[in-house]
Amino acid sequence: MAPATERRLIAAAFLVYCALVVCMIAMHGMWLDELQPWCVARDSSSLMDLYHNTRFEGHPPLWYVLLFVITRFSDNPVLMQVLHVVIGTCTAALVLWRAPFVWWWRVLIVFGYFFLYEYTVIARNYGLALLFLLLAADARQRIGLGWQWSLLLALAAFTHIWGIVFAGAWVVAEFSIERSTKMWTMAMTVASCCLFSFWWSIPDHPSPTGTVLGSTPLPNAVARIATITTQGLLPWPDMLSDRPWNHNLLHDRSHALSAVLGLALLVAMFWFAPHDRSVRIFLALALLGSIALPIVGGFYSTRHYGPVNVAWLLLWWWMPAAERRWGARPFTNTLLVCQAFGGLLCVAMSMRSAPLSEAYRLPGILLDEHVGKETVVVDAYTAGPAISGYLRAPVYYTTINEMGSFCDGGLPAYVLGDTALLNSLDLVPPGNFVWCTARPELRAQVADRMKAEVTLIGDLTDVQVPTERIMVFHVTRP
Repeated sequence: MAPATERRLIAAAFLVYCALVVCMIAMHGMWLDELQPWCVARDSSSLMDLYHNTRFEGHPPLWYVLLFVITRFSDNPVLMQVLHVVIGTCTAALVLWRAPFVWWWRVLIVFGYFFLYEYTVIARNYGLALLFLLLAADARQRIGLGWQWSLLLALAAFTHIWGIVFAGAWVVAEFSIERSTKMWTMAMTVASCCLFSFWWSIPDHPSPTGTVLGSTPLPNAVARIATITTQGLLPWPDMLSDRPWNHNLLHDRSHALSAVLGLALLVAMFWFAPHDRSVRIFLALALLGSIALPIVGGFYSTRHYGPVNVAWLLLWWWMPAAERRWGARPFTNTLLVCQAFGGLLCVAMSMRSAPLSEAYRLPGILLDEHVGKETVVVDAYTAGPAISGYLRAPVYYTTINEMGSFCDGGLPAYVLGDTALLNSLDLVPPGNFVWCTARPELRAQVADRMKAEVTLIGDLTDVQVPTERIMVFHVTRP
């Protein structure tokens, strides 16, 4: 193909990518996982306060620091979406114009499930990790080992736990081949950043939902490793599920098929990888870490499995001219087509389905009802950060009987029983209040108990996340 024609196709692909992202963002209501970091950053008065508020988050600091900076200028959470879209489009531009692949590989990559949706539309720290890792691969391939490469790996380590895993795995792999003084210094620098970031990420109270890998029966552990691989390399959302982005079409239909496919894909990745010791070390460590994390942490969302795909992509970028076994290109062609098919399903899901959260409508509801200055009470605890984020102010949590903006991971439970909830509502500060509840069946009891008028003013149940389906009542006390 003529270079001019290829450049036009790449430019057209980028414009289509940007148009799709903008349309998907317009249909996307941010929810707990996205607005929790925003509220943490917004309500932190200093960097020391930010450190204190992130003690239960389990994530490195860079994303929170970026949000802390932009919340000094505005409390509108749409700015976070803008920032994340900029990160995602920069990643897409990097792939389209700098990746050492044929043009149609580059197009399939950016329209893949993770690049188009999970790490661009959903505003989390995964997209930042992906950008720095790809920048490191670009620096490694074009310039070689140097401070630019090591700096980018250090930044990747400050974005996400799997950024730490990949940065550490890459340094170990390179150090196994080159052990010069310069390489030793760079390796120690990156390792120090990884250790500091890991220390920062250790929550004060680890989640009780995680599983211990060592206590899992071996057949179950192998099956889990295999199914994670399938969901990472063949990320096809189950459009019939209430949460398509967290359900895989193949895995939902047959766990056994998902496990068999995953084992075959794992074997194929190692079989087709370049004949290079450092590459094999990187692939083993990166896959081991990125697959073990969801198992140990009890993570079941598809976004946690994307590193499996990224590890394979980094190998091709890092060593584009490396010797590979026959069949490596057809294998990768198939994976990229599967990723793009998952991206296509995400476009359909975003355009046709209800948003993740409708909390963005709440300020308008309160304005229409002229109750915007009253206390907003939330008993749907996991919906609290989304409500607080869009309201741009703290809300009253019934689980802690005080004002707050984000979920405290140190709490033993997020949900109160009916009696405990009614008792908590009695403690709401005097005056009328707005009650955002996931249990509208308690409306009559609240009215009788408080001798109050409880009026429905909003229905925010048209969402895909069950814990954020809430009804909004205005409670008028005598």
